[in-house]
Amino acid sequence: MNGLGDTPAPRVQWGDPAVLEGLFAPARVSVRAEGLAFIGPSARAWATDQFADHPGWAAARAVLEPAGRWEDLTARAIEILEAANEDPAAFRTTSGYLIATIEPA
Repeated sequence: MNGLGDTPAPRVQWGDPAVLEGLFAPARVSVRAEGLAFIGPSARAWATDQFADHPGWAAARAVLEPAGRWEDLTARAIEILEAANEDPAAFRTTSGYLIATIEPA
Protein backbone atom coordinates (compact mmCIF):
# COMPACT_ATOMS: atom_id res chain seq x y z
CA MET A 1 0.00 0.00 0.00
CA ASN A 2 1.18 3.54 -0.64
CA GLY A 3 0.86 6.49 1.74
CA LEU A 4 -2.64 7.21 0.54
CA GLY A 5 -3.91 3.71 1.27
CA ASP A 6 -4.09 2.68 -2.39
CA THR A 7 -2.47 -0.42 -3.81
CA PRO A 8 0.17 0.74 -6.31
CA ALA A 9 0.32 -0.57 -9.86
CA PRO A 10 3.00 -3.17 -10.59
CA ARG A 11 6.33 -1.49 -11.28
CA VAL A 12 8.91 -2.19 -13.93
CA GLN A 13 12.01 -3.58 -12.23
CA TRP A 14 14.38 -0.94 -13.63
CA GLY A 15 17.14 -2.16 -11.30
CA ASP A 16 17.36 -5.60 -12.92
CA PRO A 17 19.74 -5.75 -15.91
CA ALA A 18 17.88 -8.79 -17.32
CA VAL A 19 14.60 -6.83 -17.29
CA LEU A 20 16.28 -3.93 -19.11
CA GLU A 21 17.64 -6.31 -21.74
CA GLY A 22 14.15 -7.72 -22.24
CA LEU A 23 12.51 -4.30 -22.46
CA PHE A 24 14.90 -3.02 -25.10
CA ALA A 25 15.46 -6.23 -27.11
CA PRO A 26 16.73 -6.68 -29.71
CA ALA A 27 18.95 -3.69 -28.95
CA ARG A 28 22.27 -4.21 -27.15
CA VAL A 29 22.07 -3.15 -23.51
CA SER A 30 25.10 -2.48 -21.34
CA VAL A 31 24.53 -1.74 -17.68
CA ARG A 32 26.81 -0.05 -15.12
CA ALA A 33 26.01 0.20 -11.41
CA GLU A 34 26.50 3.56 -9.68
CA GLY A 35 25.63 5.03 -6.30
CA LEU A 36 24.61 8.43 -4.96
CA ALA A 37 25.36 9.18 -1.31
CA PHE A 38 23.01 11.23 0.82
CA ILE A 39 24.79 12.69 3.85
CA GLY A 40 23.96 14.81 6.88
CA PRO A 41 24.75 15.29 10.54
CA SER A 42 22.13 12.65 11.46
CA ALA A 43 19.30 10.73 9.83
CA ARG A 44 16.78 12.92 11.65
CA ALA A 45 18.45 16.18 10.53
CA TRP A 46 18.70 15.00 6.92
CA ALA A 47 15.07 13.88 6.91
CA THR A 48 13.86 17.10 8.53
CA ASP A 49 15.54 19.11 5.75
CA GLN A 50 13.89 16.89 3.15
CA PHE A 51 10.47 17.20 4.79
CA ALA A 52 10.81 20.99 4.67
CA ASP A 53 12.21 21.45 1.16
CA HIS A 54 11.61 18.48 -1.12
CA PRO A 55 8.59 18.83 -3.45
CA GLY A 56 7.62 15.18 -2.99
CA TRP A 57 7.46 15.55 0.77
CA ALA A 58 5.54 18.83 0.43
CA ALA A 59 2.94 17.06 -1.71
CA ALA A 60 2.71 14.19 0.76
CA ARG A 61 2.32 16.59 3.66
CA ALA A 62 -0.50 18.46 1.92
CA VAL A 63 -2.49 15.23 1.73
CA LEU A 64 -1.44 13.41 4.89
CA GLU A 65 -1.32 16.20 7.47
CA PRO A 66 -5.03 17.04 7.21
CA ALA A 67 -5.77 13.30 7.55
CA GLY A 68 -3.68 13.11 10.73
CA ARG A 69 -1.15 10.74 9.14
CA TRP A 70 1.84 13.04 8.55
CA GLU A 71 3.53 12.48 11.92
CA ASP A 72 3.33 8.68 11.60
CA LEU A 73 4.83 8.82 8.10
CA THR A 74 7.73 11.06 9.09
CA ALA A 75 8.50 9.00 12.19
CA ARG A 76 8.56 5.81 10.11
CA ALA A 77 10.72 7.46 7.42
CA ILE A 78 13.28 8.47 10.06
CA GLU A 79 13.28 4.92 11.47
CA ILE A 80 14.00 3.54 7.99
CA LEU A 81 16.79 6.04 7.40
CA GLU A 82 18.36 5.31 10.79
CA ALA A 83 18.30 1.57 10.02
CA ALA A 84 19.96 2.20 6.63
CA ASN A 85 22.62 4.55 8.03
CA GLU A 86 26.15 3.65 6.87
CA ASP A 87 27.97 6.15 9.12
CA PRO A 88 27.72 5.66 12.89
CA ALA A 89 29.20 9.14 13.54
CA ALA A 90 26.72 11.03 11.32
CA PHE A 91 24.39 10.03 8.48
CA ARG A 92 25.12 8.54 5.10
CA THR A 93 23.07 6.26 2.93
CA THR A 94 23.88 5.31 -0.63
CA SER A 95 21.19 4.96 -3.23
CA GLY A 96 22.21 2.53 -5.93
CA TYR A 97 21.11 2.93 -9.50
CA LEU A 98 21.97 1.63 -12.93
CA ILE A 99 23.18 3.46 -16.03
CA ALA A 100 21.92 1.61 -19.07
CA THR A 101 23.30 2.29 -22.53
CA ILE A 102 21.05 1.11 -25.33
CA GLU A 103 22.52 0.60 -28.81
CA PRO A 104 20.70 -0.60 -31.91
CA ALA A 105 21.21 -4.27 -32.67
